[in-house]
Amino acid sequence: MVELKGISFCYDSEEKIFNDFSLRLNEGRFYGLLGKNGTGKTTLLKIISGALLVKRGEVIINKKDIKYRDLGTLQEIFLLPADFTFPQMNINKYVSIYSTFYPKFSKKILEDCFTNFDINKNIKNLQELSLGEKHKIAVSIAISSGTKILLFDEATNGMDIPTRKIFRKMLIKYIKEDQTVVLSTHVVHDIENLLTDIIILRKDKKAFISSIDDIRKRYLFGIQKYKDGALYYEPCSEGYHVICNNLNNEETEISIELLFNALTKEGGII
Repeated sequence: MVELKGISFCYDSEEKIFNDFSLRLNEGRFYGLLGKNGTGKTTLLKIISGALLVKRGEVIINKKDIKYRDLGTLQEIFLLPADFTFPQMNINKYVSIYSTFYPKFSKKILEDCFTNFDINKNIKNLQELSLGEKHKIAVSIAISSGTKILLFDEATNGMDIPTRKIFRKMLIKYIKEDQTVVLSTHVVHDIENLLTDIIILRKDKKAFISSIDDIRKRYLFGIQKYKDGALYYEPCSEGYHVICNNLNNEETEISIELLFNALTKEGGII
């Protein structure tokens, strides 16, 4: 379990990105972390991982404050940053170095990921790979780490559509019930069928944090000829895409993209 208790954070001489912000992440949940540029998605992931330390408040990972840099705690967290770089090194040496830090690292899972992603196991220099190939290797290592907490920042960057499908397949196949996954993305369709919860960060507004089940109970999503009664609407060829209050306990398919727009645009539902 991850708990952020009243944290505040800012970079030097900048306004606060987080001010008295609290968040709880539970085991067995898959969180989609969404927000426009500058709302703090990458910063939040780095705070959870311990790569950044907060100015105020606490970041508790499995009952231990991350600021103490406990080795056992750090070995239960894997952060794949969007701006990661590979050294000038062959793939086998790199995997050997990384795998020794994580006690639960599975070479069997790694082999399966490499096979599904069609990764050449004889790569001489990781630096020379394309962005998509680098991300395939990086997410394979992340999934194989066996950590309780997996943090992905734009993990599908550079991946084509078939590769993104394989990424989802590997997550479904290998993520266990005692793990917590947080995935930040600008491409909602990559992850929407995996999510149990959504976190939407908004500049100068309170973050929206909700489970998919609660969103489904609270709102109806659909298409109407008229916008009457809609909490939020966007024009479409059939009339309007709408979000309405769910007054009769009905159930509709959630549009995360529409919800995101409703929460981040002026005049949105919250």
